[in-house]
Amino acid sequence: MGTHLVSTRAELVTALLGCKGGDTIRLADVAWPMLNIGKPRQFDKHVIVEPVARNTLIPGWTWKGWGGIHMRGFKVQQNAASVIALQSVSNFILEDCRAIGFDANRDPWDDGETGVRITSSVDVAVKNCDLTDLYRGIAAAESKGVDLDGNRIWQVREGLTLGALRDSFARRNEISEIYARYHKSEHPDAIQVQNAGLSSGCHGLEISDNKIALFGQRACHGGFATVQSTLPEMRHSRISFLRNLIVNSAKHGISLGGCDDALVAENVVLRTQHATSGYKRGQDGGLTSAGLTPRIALGKTCTGVCRDNFAPWYGPKAPGVEYVNNRAGWPAAPEAITEVPDDDGELAI
Repeated sequence: MGTHLVSTRAELVTALLGCKGGDTIRLADVAWPMLNIGKPRQFDKHVIVEPVARNTLIPGWTWKGWGGIHMRGFKVQQNAASVIALQSVSNFILEDCRAIGFDANRDPWDDGETGVRITSSVDVAVKNCDLTDLYRGIAAAESKGVDLDGNRIWQVREGLTLGALRDSFARRNEISEIYARYHKSEHPDAIQVQNAGLSSGCHGLEISDNKIALFGQRACHGGFATVQSTLPEMRHSRISFLRNLIVNSAKHGISLGGCDDALVAENVVLRTQHATSGYKRGQDGGLTSAGLTPRIALGKTCTGVCRDNFAPWYGPKAPGVEYVNNRAGWPAAPEAITEVPDDDGELAI
């Protein structure tokens, strides 16, 4: 297993074209240009690409067509549509990286970037990354075998946007501090599953064990899945929301539409003192707002199971959905829970 030390883009390209699977390429702590790596190769064993000094800054990085890359330990910052773009890659690991918007001022209102964008790819893992000061944390579309695991997404206007995925996961992520531009009628979601402009719905998507802590007077939906077409191929199937904790969501704590064989189980959705009976925008230009008390709802176009959840309330029962042992109550977080709903095994509507 060889190690290659590089300090220019040309040296990096030479190393990538000449290395073998299992090698390591280390980037010196110098002023790097934006990297758009072409002439792709496919490695049977991961080639590790890492900095000599942790958090070496790269002003934007695009990988197109590569297979068998393990990129880790970088800080990437730029003002293009995607800070890190993974296009048509395979067997790719992005780990322990930090993606930041160009205006790193702790104010996502002036940011237009997506931290990590995955398109037309197979077997991609994004894990333990820190994504902040962005419009959106991660967008993944038209891909198979995507695994978003253990990432921190904060100070953004959207969390995860997922579409046309197969056999994929979004798990153990922490999403917080979402600052939508309410005065421009943005519809912020911590996790959104949609298919606008895409070829199909999602098939086999597990969203599990995420902590979505939307504290503060900022209305944002928790988990939202919908379809933007009446064509049969655009419906979702086998979408699971499991064991997620969602605090201070707006109306859509977890809301699904157009989903076959859905499973919503063992989730906890809590309101805060900012929940109201209607949507209200603050008198500060839209910086704050209050939203409807959150619920769990599977729409009438869904089939599947809703079981063992806790939420303030639930949407109307859909005829194709089985409801088992769901509980409802109104305790607000982060204050101590003082109300305990009746444990009668029935869905409260």
